Amino acid sequence: MDVFVPLVPDRDPYRYVRNSVNNLRLFGRLNPGAGRDQAQAELTAICRSLRQQFPVEYARKDAVRTVALHEALIGDYRQSMLLLLGAVLVVLSTALANLLSLVLVRVNGRRAELSIRVTIGASRLHLVRQLMVESLLLALIGSSLAWLLGTWAITVALPWAPSSIPRLAEVRADGRVLGFAALIAIAAVALLTLAPLGAVLGTKAGDALRLASRGTGGDRWSGRVRQLMVIGEISAALLLLLTTAVLLDNVLRLQDVKPGFSPDSVFQARISIPPVYQTPDDVARFYDRLSERLANLPGVRGVGVTSIAPLSGLLRTVPFKVEGEAQQERDLPNVNLRVISPGYLSAIGTRLVNGRSFSEADRADTPPVALVSAALAGQFLHQAPLGRRLWINDNSQGPRPIEIVGVVEDVRQAALDAPPALDVYIPLRQIYPGNVRDLRDYQFWMIRTGTAPASFRAAFVTQLLAADHDAAISSAGTMRDYVEAALGPRRFNLGLVSAFSLTGALLAVFGLYGLVSYAVSQRQREIGLRMAIGATERDIHRMILRQAALLALAGILLGGCFAAIVQRALSRFAQDASIHLPSAIATTALLLALVTLAAWLPARRAARISPTLALRGE
Repeated sequence: MDVFVPLVPDRDPYRYVRNSVNNLRLFGRLNPGAGRDQAQAELTAICRSLRQQFPVEYARKDAVRTVALHEALIGDYRQSMLLLLGAVLVVLSTALANLLSLVLVRVNGRRAELSIRVTIGASRLHLVRQLMVESLLLALIGSSLAWLLGTWAITVALPWAPSSIPRLAEVRADGRVLGFAALIAIAAVALLTLAPLGAVLGTKAGDALRLASRGTGGDRWSGRVRQLMVIGEISAALLLLLTTAVLLDNVLRLQDVKPGFSPDSVFQARISIPPVYQTPDDVARFYDRLSERLANLPGVRGVGVTSIAPLSGLLRTVPFKVEGEAQQERDLPNVNLRVISPGYLSAIGTRLVNGRSFSEADRADTPPVALVSAALAGQFLHQAPLGRRLWINDNSQGPRPIEIVGVVEDVRQAALDAPPALDVYIPLRQIYPGNVRDLRDYQFWMIRTGTAPASFRAAFVTQLLAADHDAAISSAGTMRDYVEAALGPRRFNLGLVSAFSLTGALLAVFGLYGLVSYAVSQRQREIGLRMAIGATERDIHRMILRQAALLALAGILLGGCFAAIVQRALSRFAQDASIHLPSAIATTALLLALVTLAAWLPARRAARISPTLALRGE
């Protein structure tokens, strides 16, 4: 539900607080012929002019960053979609390689027929038309089945997709998808029809009849092509499996990351309270009233409130300066500023490393105090933070001093894979009066319960409305939901890529199985002669497996080279996206096991060929 109200800058109390207004997002449409670089240059010039007029307020503002709206909406998901598209193309190429191998076998079997047709007057157009009609009929059946399976797969996969993926509601198999799939099918049919036709048309009818009567597997060219395709399939399968291993390793490492809080058994809700709460004391009284009600509920072990919850996607940063340090105004670092109640740390499970936590004695009439993260203490305070003072610029009157009374463990505020941020926490009762409006609109309540936190919503809403019937709740859930949402896109991508990897590996195995089986069927005379002159079943079995192993090793080496190249691209999707030796060994061993299984059955069948029957068949 959306509500739009007019923006009236003259009535905005923050209009002239130039160093505090950072919550507006401006949208502009470029003039015809104008580019984003030109707009960026013009806005940068305006920003520099403002910095000359207001040197203090604009000391740290060098430029305005322009971003295309499409990029702002899509964000990093474009790269994830490109990764999935790459996996789809690899699987498609593997499937086409298998089909092309089957077509070569089929055309070789019909070499004599097609050559005779050419000899008695059939034109190349006739042959192309005949083969195209046959292939299109099969493609139509296969594409229809694929369309039904694809629409079913979309229906099954969408409920598992994280809601943070942009434009997820628009994902459907519509006419554009059908048209794209039809073009791919037509292109595949053309490739599979025209590719082997040259070899057939270059064979004379007499040669084709002799080849057919001898039962050979066609010319050497088609055999080499099938071997190269199997090598390509195995390399593609290894590439997909290694990519899956990299993504799996990244997800597992993110799951092991300590977020700086204990998400289990914590219910969280974002609420807004009406404008009657004008001062910090008003907000504090509402907190006392609601927290007392919640603390008296059975199973509640801790209650706390913060201005911004971890992993909520919200940030508020302010510049700060360490008292006694020589720092230029424009070089001041930023910190994440959080307003918290005394019980917040225990409710969310964040550990106090040093010093003391906040208490009810930290009021507006007492000296302002703060807690800092361990990262800030180590980087700027040289591990001796207690008693030091920071100057934070969180208000319209200029920087104000706060004394550090404690250090808390680092919390992953923005993302699990982001480095620990610099955090400053200030007590709820010491919030600057001009920032009360923000705390009215954004309050994240944390309740640690002894029961299932997901079932706590009804009880929370009851107590919230009892404390103030005009309060509103805009979201509610568990802190585990935030953690799962942070991992959701990566897990979803991992699941899709894993499915593609398994499909590619199975296609490679089937391709090798088909190649070896066809080779065995075409080499029965040779195998019979070998056994007639003394070769044993073990010798034949070893010979077939050795030839299949050479193809597999060639594919694995080629796939390893491709994986080394693709590894650089994977660094965009996951930090430290490197192929570790154990993962590479396990993946290669899995693929070799599948390949060995694929070649073992035809090799076993070849070893049992009767020499008498093989020679008599000739």
